[in-house]
Amino acid sequence: MGSPVSVSLLQGNVPQDKKWRADETENILRNYVQLARSSKTQLIVLPETAAPMFFNEIPAWFGEELATIALENGGDIIFGVPEQIPGEASGTLQFNSAVSIGNVPSQRYRKQHLVPFGEFIPFVTLFSWIPEVLQIPMANFSAGASGQPVMQIAGQRIAVNICFENVFGEEIIRPAADATLLLNLSNLAWFGRSLAPAQFVEISQMRAMENGRYMLLATNTGPTAIIDAKGRLVKQIAGFERGALTGTAQGYKGRTPYNFAGNWPILVLLFPDGLGGYSHNAALFRIDERGKLIKAYDVDRADLALADYLYNKSEP
Repeated sequence: MGSPVSVSLLQGNVPQDKKWRADETENILRNYVQLARSSKTQLIVLPETAAPMFFNEIPAWFGEELATIALENGGDIIFGVPEQIPGEASGTLQFNSAVSIGNVPSQRYRKQHLVPFGEFIPFVTLFSWIPEVLQIPMANFSAGASGQPVMQIAGQRIAVNICFENVFGEEIIRPAADATLLLNLSNLAWFGRSLAPAQFVEISQMRAMENGRYMLLATNTGPTAIIDAKGRLVKQIAGFERGALTGTAQGYKGRTPYNFAGNWPILVLLFPDGLGGYSHNAALFRIDERGKLIKAYDVDRADLALADYLYNKSEP
């Protein structure tokens, strides 16, 4: 839809053991300002909790620098930052948020699907000791409201999600239907050099394919990636490198059959006999190196054709 938008996704590569240290805060902020200054694009994205303090505690110079850069580029910047606001009945509320700054009035997205024991503590009377023992900062987040609008910035309508919200395909359907681009902000430093960050890229490829939208993946320690509307990896920065991933993203409109129907058609294919029994026609799928949905195990031709149709319908 329209011309592609130029984008820069900033990978600050801040180690997890330094990210929340007060004596590292200014270095972290200046690191991102320097990366942003090198980016001459319409949309610049900093990852989840790029600013490691509450929004109302951000030094004025940081906001002024980002605003100046965005205005000079004729665009907007999105950055991850925790927020705290007064609550009506439960005291102060804290949110894991993404906030925009630039040519249009500031907009925000507050994470809805929180990580148990990481962002909130269930059964708090039993497990209140966990954040201190595991050294988890800010483990008292509240869930953002459902039905939050997409961000209308840089000439696009952007459906933002944060961290592992990207795992839940059906939760992305509603905002994706109203969006031209998908954007995920994450801090994958928690996973170190395990297979999890690479797996997260593959999950993001699936979300792009399901909804027929470009997916922009902005992470702290990588991989940071641009994924096209067919789930193909266009460009990326490898893990544990510092840099700005610059490219373009084409906005799309319309709804894929998956965006409209969700997981139900696939569940019918997997379990055509219902919960009462298993079927020899069960099918498993994967994405190949070109972003094509292919069968991982043998399936009926009709099943594979339907699955391919469900995941590949959208308009630029």
